Amino acid sequence: MDNRELSNIQIKVGGPSGSLLRSYNFNYTFTNRVFSGNYGGIYYAGTMVLNSVTEKGTDNATALPAMSFTYSNLTTNYNGSPSFSWPHLTQVSSGFGGTIGFSYTQVPSSTANAIWSREVVTTKTVNSGIGATQTDNYTYLGRISGSDPIPSILVQGQRRTIQRL
Repeated sequence: MDNRELSNIQIKVGGPSGSLLRSYNFNYTFTNRVFSGNYGGIYYAGTMVLNSVTEKGTDNATALPAMSFTYSNLTTNYNGSPSFSWPHLTQVSSGFGGTIGFSYTQVPSSTANAIWSREVVTTKTVNSGIGATQTDNYTYLGRISGSDPIPSILVQGQRRTIQRL
């Protein structure tokens, strides 16, 4: 697995050698590739997840609270074998008390034949930390081609189908 990452972004006034306005630092976690005995032996790529983003000021030292990201390993499989776990984003925390949470379900179920399953978002919950919480529920109505489900969203009692470009 190629594990190069974007470590920071600097915003400057006056070009590349100008004055620093702010910077964003990124923190990641990496896992190694995994060997499976399936298909006579195969390696599955490792993972790289973004843990946090920290904004710093003009002195590149004074920092705002970091925005953090939480993941859960969820299973993808083909007829139940092979199966492997990949990190799925479950929560974003703003650093100021706000959060966005995601829950998933497997589509199709793990009992489907001759098809890869995938985890799809079923609920998104937004909590600003200062007001009402908003929850959006997602359902999947069918397939465009192969095993790709067509998502639709239920927003405040109205169903909308998400269009693919």
